[in-house]
Order: sequence, then C-alpha cells, then structure tokens
Amino acid sequence: MNGGAIDRAMAGIMVGVFSKLSQIEELVKLLGDMKSEGTKLDERLYHSALNALRDAGLQMQAQWLQQNLEGT
Repeated sequence: MNGGAIDRAMAGIMVGVFSKLSQIEELVKLLGDMKSEGTKLDERLYHSALNALRDAGLQMQAQWLQQNLEGT
C-alpha cells in the first residue's frame, strides 16, 4: 500500500496469492479496488487472475476482468 492506494507490486503479489489459494472473494474485491484506483496488472498476473476466476466457474467475473482490467 502506498498512502492508502494499491501499489502495483503489492497488488501483483496479492493477486498471485489469492489465485493460488483459491480465495476468489478476496480476489474479486482486490480486482474491483484495482479498477477503481486505476492500477493495472502485468500480463502474467492478469492471466493468473483470469484462470482462477474461470476455474471457480465465475464466467461473468472473468468477462468483467477481460473488459475492465486488461493485462499490460
């Protein structure tokens, strides 16, 4: 965190951890926070989050991710 804002490096770590541990609720909340703050994911973490959502059967959330948080 950087003064209350989500730092890209910290967000990347959190996305990786939540994805690997199947903490989908926390992942979705983090992704929403990242969207509202304009934080972008790198390509590897973007795909990790996308795969975690798909594996959990959350197709609508996966589509939201694709439309709102493209990997950079």
